[in-house]
Amino acid sequence: MSGHSKWNNIKQRKAAQDKKRGASFTKLIRGVEIAAQSGGDPEKNPTLRVAIDSAKKGAVPKDTIDRAIKRGTGEDKDSARMEEALYEGYGPGKVAILVESVTDNKNRAASDIKHAFSKYGGSFGGSGTVKWMFDCRAVMSAPGDASDDLQLALMDAGASEIDDSDGLNIAGPVESFSSLSKVFEENDVKPDMSSIMWVAKDTVELSSDDMGRLQKMLDALDELDDVAEVYTNLS
Repeated sequence: MSGHSKWNNIKQRKAAQDKKRGASFTKLIRGVEIAAQSGGDPEKNPTLRVAIDSAKKGAVPKDTIDRAIKRGTGEDKDSARMEEALYEGYGPGKVAILVESVTDNKNRAASDIKHAFSKYGGSFGGSGTVKWMFDCRAVMSAPGDASDDLQLALMDAGASEIDDSDGLNIAGPVESFSSLSKVFEENDVKPDMSSIMWVAKDTVELSSDDMGRLQKMLDALDELDDVAEVYTNLS
């Protein structure tokens, strides 16, 4: 798959998921809460800052966001703590699927996700079933052209992939997320996508019939409150 197609597919899938998540306060709030577990100051925790921005765009009230941060940091000790989990399996046409979950009940999450796989012709697998087909990466994009100086600064901050054929698209190791975010801020560039995500090493194509079944499965997974993100190796 060409670099241009790769970035388009990543951004289109991310935009579609963000649109669905925008209709779900639950997912937006959980995103803030889980991000706050790494620190409650958005100035020092870029992942939290991204989660807060997403929640604000979804019209989540400020006091609700503040309470989610307190639950995440442990300041609110009366609430159940959210946990992250990763589930794996195959969809129609042997498409590899990774499901990131943020939940206060892993048993419920696993049961609901397994049901969605089974209902639409997939197979739910154990740990390591398909994860080896993906790399976890810090991925960001911004509109417009990028100067040579900005690209060099991003490389110094850890970017291992830079594509400027359609805006600025970069990827790097997960641990570079904070340093890459800082470069964007220092250069007054606001990313239109900023995330840590699983990116397929190679992709596959599907028949129209399998594609229809896969889309139903992905829609069913996206509708689950316990599901944060869904990744595939679909081209």
